[in-house]
Amino acid sequence: MKTKLIGIIAIALAISSNAQARPGETEAQVASRYGVAAGSQPVTGHDVLGNEQRSYHFRNYIVIVTFENGESICEDIRKQAEKTSEKLLQRNDVDSLLADYTAAGVIWKRDPNGGGWDSADGKLRARKGPSVLRIYNPAYGIQLAAFAKRKADESYFGLSKKPRP
Repeated sequence: MKTKLIGIIAIALAISSNAQARPGETEAQVASRYGVAAGSQPVTGHDVLGNEQRSYHFRNYIVIVTFENGESICEDIRKQAEKTSEKLLQRNDVDSLLADYTAAGVIWKRDPNGGGWDSADGKLRARKGPSVLRIYNPAYGIQLAAFAKRKADESYFGLSKKPRP
């Protein structure tokens, strides 16, 4: 009887464990959570910094995972839907996704500037657009901000490397 009860508890824990990958996981860990990357190529694109990106289908979401040196640094989560209005992330969608990214005892805190959420342990940030939830490590966010500033400066000061007509 005890063996059967232990088996039932083990199955329940396996089923209830969240299946979301998390920034900081290796490619193998992400693949074990989401399955094989979608598309015919293992790498489905690159971000503006040149990092590899892979697209996964999970539940009713498309998850685009950005890898740097074989480690997940960012995950963009979008709903799969036919109509644009159905792709919009609602508050309950965001709450559910953030809960899946929370280790035991860790909570998400609202950014006091209204920019999203930070995990209580400081290892993750989350920002929501109308149809995407981006969960990333803070170092990646700093890299993206520096890239955007450099591009804006190049454009403003005419330092773009594009040839002028």
